[in-house]
Amino acid sequence: MTTIVAFMAESPMQPQNTNDAHAFWSSDMTDTTITDPTSIGKAIRQTRKAPKITQKDLSLQMGISRTTIRAIEQGKETAHIGLVLQLCRHLGMMIVVGSPITESGS
Repeated sequence: MTTIVAFMAESPMQPQNTNDAHAFWSSDMTDTTITDPTSIGKAIRQTRKAPKITQKDLSLQMGISRTTIRAIEQGKETAHIGLVLQLCRHLGMMIVVGSPITESGS
């Protein structure tokens, strides 16, 4: 099973080191395990709302319809991954994909 962890920033950040996911970590970021479209949608919504950005404002900034943003935030399973990643990038989110850590000898 693969685990996806979204590191969410309260404000967009510029990466210092693109090779090290934890180089982005700061005290104003939280991590969320993403297991399905609903959980990534919830993480996007929380990140958008933290600085009080409305769906309408975000749609104007990005050129994506408000309906599409709402559908992604509600966990629409057929959302285009490119749009989801574009939203995450615009909001300053970083997504790290990894496998769960297993104990040696298991």
